[in-house]
Amino acid sequence: MNKPAQPIPKLHLIDSELGGKGKSLFTRSLAHYCQTQDYAIQLIDADQSNYNVQRFYPDAAQLAFSELAYRGTDRIWTALEQGLSVVMNLPAGAHRYVKAWLERDGILDLKLAPSKPPASCLKGI
Repeated sequence: MNKPAQPIPKLHLIDSELGGKGKSLFTRSLAHYCQTQDYAIQLIDADQSNYNVQRFYPDAAQLAFSELAYRGTDRIWTALEQGLSVVMNLPAGAHRYVKAWLERDGILDLKLAPSKPPASCLKGI
C-alpha cells in the first residue's frame, strides 16, 4: 500500500485547561505517528513548566509562550511556509492567549500548500 502524499501543512496545538491531563503524551504520540508516516514536522515544546516533549525528542524546538510574550513564534511561521506541519505542546491554560496570538498574527488566514521539506526538518525524529 502506498503511503499518502505529504499533506497540506497543519498547525496542531495541544492544550488543556489543567496540567497533568496528557498533553505531553498526546504530543509525543502525534510526533511518533508523523514519523511512522514519513511526514516532516516541526515539533515545538512550549510548556515551560517541564519541557516534557523535548526530554524524548531533543531536536524539538523550545518556545516561550505566555500571555505577555510570544518569543520564537517566527519558527512556527517559517515551518508552515516551508510546507512542514507544526506539532506544538502548549502550557496548561494557554487557550485565551493562543487565540489572541492567532488573531493578531493572522495565522488562520494563511494559505498553505505542500512543498518539499528542507533537510533541516525533524523528519525521522
